[in-house]
Amino acid sequence: IYEALKEQFYAEGGDAFGETPHPQEGAKAQEGATEESIALSGEIYEDLDTQTQSEWHYADSVAREVATRKSALPSGFERLAKKMQSSGIDWRFELYNAINKHMRNNYAFMPPNKKHIYRGIALPSLASDTLSLCVAIDTSGSIDETLLGAFLEEFKAIMTNFPAVRIELIIADAKVHAHYTFQGGEKLDFPIKGGGGTDYRPVFDYIDSNIPMSTMLLYFTDGDGWFPRRSPNYEVLWALSRDAKVPFGRKLVLFI
Repeated sequence: IYEALKEQFYAEGGDAFGETPHPQEGAKAQEGATEESIALSGEIYEDLDTQTQSEWHYADSVAREVATRKSALPSGFERLAKKMQSSGIDWRFELYNAINKHMRNNYAFMPPNKKHIYRGIALPSLASDTLSLCVAIDTSGSIDETLLGAFLEEFKAIMTNFPAVRIELIIADAKVHAHYTFQGGEKLDFPIKGGGGTDYRPVFDYIDSNIPMSTMLLYFTDGDGWFPRRSPNYEVLWALSRDAKVPFGRKLVLFI
């Protein structure tokens, strides 16, 4: 199922903002205007926690319009998105805001931005070798094709909206299958393995052994698995497909 999902994912247009020919000039103009709106709305992500939810709804609707026109989103994700919108829960605002606040808390550990030193201002730099985020995606048997596709789309969105952040992606079910490093708009091209049980402990053990400087883990899952007995010394955000109890960290229900 996971190999089939990968093929479908790329066949439907892996890059949500890749170019797609359109036969009508009027439609091209409209599409260009919409994409320009997205570019202009990029400033929203500069200061996420000061933006209103109405501004987030606007940015999300514009991005979804372009992505849907270019057939980038799986149909299953669209169904989940409709459920999310009808529920009135702005989970994307909460998700991005949590990531943004975390990154801001780590700015103090980064070297000054040289572009502003001549002005006598020592602003923190967004250096890719210091600003990182761990993301784990649950590929166990309880994660069906539609939900896994939705997790991948959200991962792509995070890469797009936080281009200066190096992301350590971990694929796991009851064990860690793979670890990849991405930054910015890199193409997602990797095998998706899984289908077993759900055990979160191997991911935390892997991070301790291989990514010891981690300061935040974002875990996409359904919340049905074995948790570590102790909370780690870094921030944990559980991005859940349904409401579930977690022993530590902050939970955010993406789809209900």
